[in-house]
Amino acid sequence: MRKIVLPLLLVVLAFTACDNDQKFEINGHVADKNLDGEWVYLVPMVNAPVERVDSTQLKNGSFTFTGKVKTPEIYIIRTRPFLRLSHQELLVVKEPGTLQVYLGANSKVAGTALNDSLQNWKVQKEIIDNKMLFLNQNLKKADAKNQAKINTELEKLRTERANYSFEFVKNNQNNVVGEMVARIMKGAFTPEQLKEMGIE
Repeated sequence: MRKIVLPLLLVVLAFTACDNDQKFEINGHVADKNLDGEWVYLVPMVNAPVERVDSTQLKNGSFTFTGKVKTPEIYIIRTRPFLRLSHQELLVVKEPGTLQVYLGANSKVAGTALNDSLQNWKVQKEIIDNKMLFLNQNLKKADAKNQAKINTELEKLRTERANYSFEFVKNNQNNVVGEMVARIMKGAFTPEQLKEMGIE
C-alpha cells in the first residue's frame, strides 16, 4: 500500500506546485483615501470584451485582484473616467506573482520582473515627455530665434526617447512588455529601427 500511496502523493504535490505557479495577486492603494465604494477595473489592453474585465471596490483606500493566469498579458488598472484626472491609469503585466500597485497622479507598479521592467520604461519615458511638454509650452511664447533653439532641443529629445524605447524593445524581444512598447512607440522609430525589429 505504501508503495502506491507515495507516488500518488508526489503526483498531487507536483500538480499543486504547478497550480500555485499560475496564481497572481494585485494589492493596490489609491492616493485619495476617501473613495470607499468606488470601483477599480482590471481591463485587458487588447481583446477586452466585458466578460474579460474584472472589477473590485475600494475599501479603506485599498483594493485587491486575485486569480490565475496561463500566460503573461498586459492589462490596464483604471478607475471611472472622472477619477482618472487624479488617479492615472496604469499598465501592468498580469503574470504569476504578487504585485504592489499605487494609483495616484503618478501611478506605479512593482513586484515581478516584467512589471519592474515596465515601470522603469514608464519612468524614463515620462521624464522625457515632461521635458518635451515644458519646451512645447515655451515654444508658443518664444520669438523666432528661440523657437529654432527649442525645436532643436525637442528633436534631440524625440531621438532620445525613440532610442531608449528601441533599446528597451531589443532587450525584451521575447516578452509581452517588449511587444507592447514596440506597438506604442512604432511611430517614433526610424525605418532602420523598424527593419531591425522586424516591424512592417
